[in-house]
Amino acid sequence: MAASTPNLIKQANLKRIRSALLQQQSATKPQLAEHTGLSVITVNTLIRSLLESGEVVEDHVVHPQLGRPAMAYRLNETYCLALIVYTFEKDGQDTAFFVVRNLYGNSVEKFEKPIADIGPNSFDREISALLEKYPSIRLIGFGLPVTESNGTIISSDYPHLVGRKFCAEKEALFHLPVFLVNDIKSATVGYCHNHAISPEHCVIGLYLPYKYAPGIAIYQDSKLVYGRDGLAGRIASLVPAIQWDTCDYQEKSYQDAVLQIIHTISCLYNPYAIVIYSEMPMEFLSTRINEFFLSPVDQIILPQLTVLNTIEQDFRSGMTHLALDTLFRLEFPIHVSE
Repeated sequence: MAASTPNLIKQANLKRIRSALLQQQSATKPQLAEHTGLSVITVNTLIRSLLESGEVVEDHVVHPQLGRPAMAYRLNETYCLALIVYTFEKDGQDTAFFVVRNLYGNSVEKFEKPIADIGPNSFDREISALLEKYPSIRLIGFGLPVTESNGTIISSDYPHLVGRKFCAEKEALFHLPVFLVNDIKSATVGYCHNHAISPEHCVIGLYLPYKYAPGIAIYQDSKLVYGRDGLAGRIASLVPAIQWDTCDYQEKSYQDAVLQIIHTISCLYNPYAIVIYSEMPMEFLSTRINEFFLSPVDQIILPQLTVLNTIEQDFRSGMTHLALDTLFRLEFPIHVSE
């Protein structure tokens, strides 16, 4: 262990430099030293390693009012890329969206493809073509309406995916790390990222899709909560009498079910906010919410409620954020020759 300590320290310091450049976009060595707390001598050594590997490139010369000119550096944003594949219903048809993003989250290429009957191999041809075109892709992230437990898809809007070890199959096929997240989990991450929600806050995403059972995502400390088997968030059983595939939110029984779910998860998690995604009218929330938060304690735990009529924007944003975060953790620290 002692022999590897210097290299571990170097890798940790390299990650600090990368993180600083990711935040600042461009910085000189003295600026990086100030931002990271590392010495200028250490920063100089690390930048030299990153220039040699191609992870960092020279940006421009900074001419300060006092002192000598200094070179600013930036990340080579195409050094490693993330491929994101997610599905969404567009114009009444299931559609797959393919997006290649660089380290700064900018789109390198994107396109979409309608797919009539989505199965486990529906995306392979497009992925293979993109991997050939962009060999610096280091990660594939999938956003699909599925429930995954211990690596196996156990339920999905796409029946052909049920029972498949989807991520393991794609990793074996494409020889890259793969992650899979469902729509409500990704959207909750996207909402928190888009609205700069403090990491200390717990935010619950509640998805009320048309003719499907509801689900929640729990996001706290900048992490999704998956539970022991990855099944945290299956809340339909809280109100077993409701037939979610034929529900009508204009009926009081369904409104009661939604309000009861909100009250229950508020009692369990005391979240800062609950973000509700529903294409159906939700006006009853504001007029009836106090019927379910009656006691003085209930009034304290009543969270901020936000209702959005589409999940797509936050879903897409969450996929980008999760992909880049996962890419950064997978790709870095990269082993550097001593």
